[in-house]
Amino acid sequence: MKVVSVINIKGGVGKTTLVANLGAELASRGYRVLLIDLDPQASLTFSFVTIGYWEQHLKASKTIKSWFEAEGKPDPVKLFDLISTPDAVKAYIHDGEGSLDLVSSHLGLVNIDLDLAASLGGSSFEQSQDNYMRVHRKLARELNDRSFKNRYDLVLIDCAPNLNVLNKNALIASDWVLIPAKADHLSTLGIEYLVRHLRDLVAGYNTFRKVSGGGRSPYPPITPQILGVVFSMVNMRKDEPVRALKSFIDEVKKLPDVEVFGSMVRYNAGLFASAPRDGVPVAVQSSVQGDIAEELDLLADEFVKRIDLKRKSS
Repeated sequence: MKVVSVINIKGGVGKTTLVANLGAELASRGYRVLLIDLDPQASLTFSFVTIGYWEQHLKASKTIKSWFEAEGKPDPVKLFDLISTPDAVKAYIHDGEGSLDLVSSHLGLVNIDLDLAASLGGSSFEQSQDNYMRVHRKLARELNDRSFKNRYDLVLIDCAPNLNVLNKNALIASDWVLIPAKADHLSTLGIEYLVRHLRDLVAGYNTFRKVSGGGRSPYPPITPQILGVVFSMVNMRKDEPVRALKSFIDEVKKLPDVEVFGSMVRYNAGLFASAPRDGVPVAVQSSVQGDIAEELDLLADEFVKRIDLKRKSS
């Protein structure tokens, strides 16, 4: 099972659209995909279920907020038990082996992050180190459970546009980090900072794990890698980005330790904006125009190749 966090510290870069379409396309190819919505805005959640359904069936006790809140209580909540299967998209997953499931988000995640940050202190250095590992490894511990590994080939985590404790949970749990970006100054500005932050997070975590508990560390090291940058919402002319965008794309290609996907997602506000209303991502809709369908297909091909994704996890 591969775990991929999708994150950019700048919002409005097509992050959720990328997660929804990539997840649906891979499920339609026969992969077993779990989407985790870790963004309090819950845009990924509402890309697959209506607000009415969420309020009636998920809001009270079946979002990732419920899982974080249950820690330390007499009746713990298992993340696995919070998984739901969106109905609308199921008909578009033709391969009998594929599946697309979702762990929904909740606006209250904002407060959860504040609570997690507040719990990082301790009366001693050793206690602080232990609290750091307990808080930041929560998602990694859960996803390492056999129930997830036996059921899914891929977990895609839709992160909020920041570097809070929740997103550190996602990054620590991940094998790969995928960075969506628009080809403009503000969207590309933070990519180098994000890469540097990930490097510092990995170094800090791997240092803390050695001193926590003393002696041989009970915590495994982490090695999440930058999978690459995917440019989205790209204005195209003759299947090429318009000239005004090329300089921003070229700037990112020059960054050290960052690769840019050859595949891009072109701008089509009407098509991508209306898809969440029906709960069916553009990638699996049969009526989508050829160039957009082909680009999403190529993006999925490149993604699978880069992470060496295999079906039927062992």
